Amino acid sequence: MLALLAVGVLAACEPEPYVGHPTAPKMAVVGDSLTLDIEDAAIDRFTDDGWAVSVTAFGGYTLRDHQDTLQRAVGTGPEVLVVALGSNDIREFAIGHQDLGGYRDLVRATLATARDVPCVVWVGVNTTSGYWGPGGDHVVYGPWVNLMTSVEITASGRAPGRTFLADWASRSAGRHDYFVAPGDVHHTSRGSRAFLDLIADTVAQCPPRATLANLDAVVARADSVTVAGWAKDQSDPHRPTQVEIVVDGRLVATVPADGRRSDVARVFPHLGAHTGFSATVPAEPGLRRVCARAVDSTGARARPLGCATVTVPEPPTTSSTTTTTTIPEPSTTTTTTTTTVEAPTTTTSTSVPEPSTTSTTAEAGSPAISDDVSGEPGTQAP
Repeated sequence: MLALLAVGVLAACEPEPYVGHPTAPKMAVVGDSLTLDIEDAAIDRFTDDGWAVSVTAFGGYTLRDHQDTLQRAVGTGPEVLVVALGSNDIREFAIGHQDLGGYRDLVRATLATARDVPCVVWVGVNTTSGYWGPGGDHVVYGPWVNLMTSVEITASGRAPGRTFLADWASRSAGRHDYFVAPGDVHHTSRGSRAFLDLIADTVAQCPPRATLANLDAVVARADSVTVAGWAKDQSDPHRPTQVEIVVDGRLVATVPADGRRSDVARVFPHLGAHTGFSATVPAEPGLRRVCARAVDSTGARARPLGCATVTVPEPPTTSSTTTTTTIPEPSTTTTTTTTTVEAPTTTTSTSVPEPSTTSTTAEAGSPAISDDVSGEPGTQAP
């Protein structure tokens, strides 16, 4: 019995898989029974809007219960994180299991966890919701929960326009038909539809993706690594986007993405044809972690394009050795390797997966290295 309980707890920490096109930008939703009630409708709505959606919701869960889930959800690299929690925390207040100070700390911890997520939508609670306390009185904590959440969002230091409080209290004010009973947190079917509408309306306020980009491939040769792909900041299309090359956590080069890529231009005509980059940088022999990241026109924090772990061979003596490693799809964990031995040269190559459109926080696959190749390019966005 204990073993089954442990498995259940571990499973609860894992976010649900994303539903939608594998190249679509990701939206992770974490909530309680109110979110569980709209799970299917939310997936249908947001996938129709072009998102890949993960909805992880459990009845009775508090913000504290979902801390591990939130951390793992952020680790999947979503463009948008929706936090729809708080109603069950009110229950904890009413029965004396949690105080407002503890809730404030959890809000701070959640915002810190989500610091690198481009947009966070926090869904507020109904201000009339409450629970019967030990003394037999109906305690209402909704206004305090919303106020504290709003204050912590403001104090978190996140850039303006990147964090939004979806005001369910205002949207549901005076709408008794939204709730199964007066003072209850649970929604009628009409209330659930309005709840989902609020989330969708707030997500629509998130800033559009500015930089489109992709890491095509990483090639390791003796004493060096070549990194190639494309990038363009849509907010400044007339200026080449700068791309940083990082090896084992150390910035080793910054190059302009101004090479000709007619394949990109065919798919994204407004970006122009000069979006490609290719850079060869020195690297010591051995296992190396190689990443690329784009810097937008404002000089803001670089957005990851992807990473690959490659083996840089020792300098050749009588023969040359080349190892080619491509960037896998976000969901791909296996690599197909074909080795051909010919005297006096040994070559190990990894096939290039189909191109994709993904968040820049996730690894993505794309075409092989080329200054100007045919076919549809892979894409990424921050």
